[in-house]
Amino acid sequence: MKKITFLFVLLLSSMNALSDSFEVGGIKYGTLSEWGSPNEVYIAWGSSYSGDLVIEDYVLYGSQYYQVTSIGGGAFQNCTSLTSVTIPNSVTAINGLAFWNCSSLTSVTIPNSVTKIVGSAFYGCTGLPVENNIRYAGSCLVEVTDKTLSSYTIKEGTRFICGTNENDGWPRIGAFQGCTNMTSISIPNSVESIGDDAFSGCTSLTSVRMERESPLLISENTFSNCANATLYVPQGSLTAYMNAPYWQDFNNIIEYSEDRIVISSAGVATHCSNKDLDFTDIDGLKAYIATAYDTQTHDVTMMRVYDVPAGTGLYLKGEEGTYSVPYSTSYSYYVNLLKGTLEPITLAQKEGNMTNFILSNGASGIGFYPLSQNGPFGANKAYLQVPTGTTYQGAKMLNLVFEDGESTGIQEITADKGDDCYYSLTGVKVEQPSKGIYIYKGKKVMIK
Repeated sequence: MKKITFLFVLLLSSMNALSDSFEVGGIKYGTLSEWGSPNEVYIAWGSSYSGDLVIEDYVLYGSQYYQVTSIGGGAFQNCTSLTSVTIPNSVTAINGLAFWNCSSLTSVTIPNSVTKIVGSAFYGCTGLPVENNIRYAGSCLVEVTDKTLSSYTIKEGTRFICGTNENDGWPRIGAFQGCTNMTSISIPNSVESIGDDAFSGCTSLTSVRMERESPLLISENTFSNCANATLYVPQGSLTAYMNAPYWQDFNNIIEYSEDRIVISSAGVATHCSNKDLDFTDIDGLKAYIATAYDTQTHDVTMMRVYDVPAGTGLYLKGEEGTYSVPYSTSYSYYVNLLKGTLEPITLAQKEGNMTNFILSNGASGIGFYPLSQNGPFGANKAYLQVPTGTTYQGAKMLNLVFEDGESTGIQEITADKGDDCYYSLTGVKVEQPSKGIYIYKGKKVMIK
């Protein structure tokens, strides 16, 4: 009886117990008619594919279109020649072992429509990118690649931390499982799911910081050292965590009253908090908003701010490191071209008559570049909006001009000090300069 029960649960999770199936373009599909959704299908176990795979949101079979809503258990297991996968907005779930051992897989695009990734979905995908000793499949944190370290930094925008499938019999593999030297971890607000066994065997873990105010659903096996660890939670969420299953098992739960901001070696970042912030006494870190855009020079004026209301999009400059910025009560209001995000969104290239730019490392270095296509954009970040009709042609970086005299995107300009002409910061001669910053007689000047 136990074997029969296990088999039923296993097939139910993988959704391979359904009667109707078909194959199109080398991909096997199963219908969900027995579950009351006759026009929906999942990608079934046994699909064989290589190269770059773009999964369509609808598939035509016979004379009927079916919507693809999930990727079944083991669907692309051992497709060792599969190199990239783009998942459509119609998919809401990726099931256990879906891409198990796809060793050549280097890129995965996971849309915001996906709300569930069952454990071990990407285990064995050794070709996926690694950042700071952590392997990622798009917005999914798959595993730690070096388990000997004492601390790790989870990148902003991460939505899923992989763990074990909820069914007995599957391999019990957690993203941080067995990191015995790890003493602390900070989990960003963007994280929506933490899998079973994700932090099991982390015997030295004594500090867990949650950026999310509402407790996530976890299991008794998600953390295995709760009795010896302190849980730090956002201001105002203490009661929620003290009453939440398994979070309440932590030895101590303490509210904190600051945002923790990480600046990488790039020296810049964007940020958006759901709390008012005070940057007044933060050594080594400066916060800016974008107050104006010059339609002739394409310069963006950046103003330094200290008292920052919740929801404000910020551009940050600082030395590499982690900063604690205290919460405050702000009475300020800013007109700001930087748009902050408090939740993950799908960011369009254009919104009405505005074009969106994101901070990235492009051809001219790190700066704001226009989106190449619509796509997911993480929480607690910011993007820059400028009028569409006046933006750069192509994928050029916008020039940022700071009130404290610094700028980015300035090209080298050779000008005779005796030359009585004005030049833009990109080296273009300006016959009748208006308000803005220019090069005049070899020096940078501001016309008000």
